[in-house]
This record gives sequence, structure tokens and C-alpha cells, in this order.
Amino acid sequence: MYAFLGLMGAVGAWMAWRRNPAYSARSTLRTVGVSAVAAALMFCLVFAAADFSTRQPAPVAIAVMALVVVFATLMMILIVQRASTPKMARLTTSLPPAATIVNLHRRRAYRWFKGAAAAVLVSAIAAAIIPGDAKFVPLIFGALVLAMSAILLPVMYLSARTLDLSLSSVESDPWLHWQYTAGEWLEWSDTQVTRLAAAPPEVTFKVALHRLIWPFLVVSVGVIGFSPGTLLERVLYVAGVFGVILLAVWRSATEGRRAPGRLRIKLRQAPRETYFGHDGMYCDGEYTVWLTTDVYLLSAAVDQRPPRSLTFEFEKVVFNPYNAAQRFTIWRRVLIPQGTQDDLKRLQVKLAARCATAKISLA
Repeated sequence: MYAFLGLMGAVGAWMAWRRNPAYSARSTLRTVGVSAVAAALMFCLVFAAADFSTRQPAPVAIAVMALVVVFATLMMILIVQRASTPKMARLTTSLPPAATIVNLHRRRAYRWFKGAAAAVLVSAIAAAIIPGDAKFVPLIFGALVLAMSAILLPVMYLSARTLDLSLSSVESDPWLHWQYTAGEWLEWSDTQVTRLAAAPPEVTFKVALHRLIWPFLVVSVGVIGFSPGTLLERVLYVAGVFGVILLAVWRSATEGRRAPGRLRIKLRQAPRETYFGHDGMYCDGEYTVWLTTDVYLLSAAVDQRPPRSLTFEFEKVVFNPYNAAQRFTIWRRVLIPQGTQDDLKRLQVKLAARCATAKISLA
């Protein structure tokens, strides 16, 4: 079963990568080759560490193996990330000496660092307070959080740093830089909030519940009828799992009601400016790149509804190791200042050259 799911995930990832504008057979073969060599080297490293650990005391052996496994996994992720990114999709990370480096994405990454540290601290305190063997529950939870954080948080930080450097390069050498007055920005913010509030919800709780009924019944029959444990335990297990799923679905379905209010707050706090550059665009306090392995521009057009604006459509691919990759649409809308017709012509030329497969209709 796991082999089948893994195969489905690999096929889905391949199909998603084949759609990417940065795809080429040469880059794919290079990625496979580099990944295979890196995997062999990491395996040799882990094997050597295991051989060394057999001659050490248990605490030393555990510590050595944990450090080596974390290091090997982290290096494997970074090597594959680097190898799988074609040259045309690599972001700019070299800046002139006078450039100011922004801290937008790393500030968001720091929240995850604080959350992980708080989870480990709470687990340690709970283990110190809880008597008996029950203390192993928070200890195991804290150990899992620590192990995952040791791998994921450095990758998150390095990715955030790359985006910050890329945004800094766009701001230091932009194609275009538009700034808005307080009145223009207030009108534009109210327009976006009004349009979002008028849009119909993508999914309602009632529709989502109808979709879940039959899968829930099938799973419930299987678990209650064939799983070990008493009948009460099986029923409580099914009810608990279904309750958690219902809560998640309810929060997702009702998210749209709070979206206009959150958007208004976000736009009021965002800088009243827009940058366009070689790597991407910065507007509404968000930075979106033109082309990477998981996000790329599909189209750009002028929205003639007052106030006139630009509409950018991006596709974001979320890879799933056990299923087909999911594709989501990201919309970015930019207010057009007065007297910028020449700017639109320049942006048309620049974007057409940077994103050859995207449909650009700006001038």
C-alpha cells in the first residue's frame, strides 16, 4: 500500500513538474543524478556513524546517530532543492553593497522558531510535573517536535533568507516602483475588501459535510467492525477522529466570513507602494516571484473596472508524497497610478521576456 501511494506521489510530482515553465529534460536528468549521488553519500555517512556507534556507550551512540541522521537529512533536502531548481528559476541572492536587506520572510519564520521552543519547553515542564510512566507522553511529544524542528526550521530559515535577498534585489534595482497617496490607497483597499465580500464562498460547511458522510460511514464500519479493542473504545475513537475532521472543515468553510475583515487590516498596515523586478513583484505587503519550481506566473492583464488595476494569475503547486500534487491559483491585484501608460508598455516587454509561457496583456 505504501509503495503504491509513494508511486502515485512520484507520478503526481512528475506531472506537476512537467507543466512548470522551467521544465527541461536536461535539468530533470541533472536533478536525478545529483540526488542519487547525494543519497549514496548520505547513506555511507549514516552507515559509518552506525559502525562507530556500536563501539561507544549507549548515550554517546544515541547522540551520534541522532546528529548524523539530522545532518544527513538536512543536507539531502538542501542538495535536492538546489539541484532541482533550474538556472532560469533561481532567485537573485547577490546584492550591491549599498542595498538594504529586508526581513519580511524571516520575521515570519521566527514565529515557528518561537512556537517550537514553546512546545519543547511545555513538554519538558509537563514531564517534570506528571508522575509515573505518564510523563513519557509529553517527553515523546517534545522529542518529536525537537527532531522535526532540527530539520525543518533550518530549511525554512534558509528559504526565507533567499526570498528576503530576492526582494531586496527587486527593491534595489526595480523595473518599476509605484507609490500611492493615502487617499488612493484607502479607495483601493475598500474596493478590494468589497469585491472579496461579494464573492461567493468556494465551499460551504453543508456541502463539505455531504461529501464526508459516505467516506465516514465506510471508515466507521471498518474500524468498529474489524479493529481491536472494546466496542466503546472503537466508537469513541471514530467519534473523536470525525469530530476533529468536522472542526477542521467547519473552520475552513467559515474562513471566508472573516476574510474581508482580515484583508482590510492587512491592507491598512501594508506599505503604499508596489515594486516590479526581475525576480518578482511586491504589493499589498506580499512578495510573489515570477518563476520557481512551485510558483509561476500564468497571466497578467489590465482590469478596466474603476479604479484600474493589474491582475496577475499565478499557479502554486503543493507536492504530496502520497498523492497527486495539488494546484492552487494565487491572484495578485495592483492599483495602476495615473499617468503610467509608458510603465505598462515597459512592464509588458519585461514580463514577456521573463515569463515566456505566460499570457501577458498589459499594453
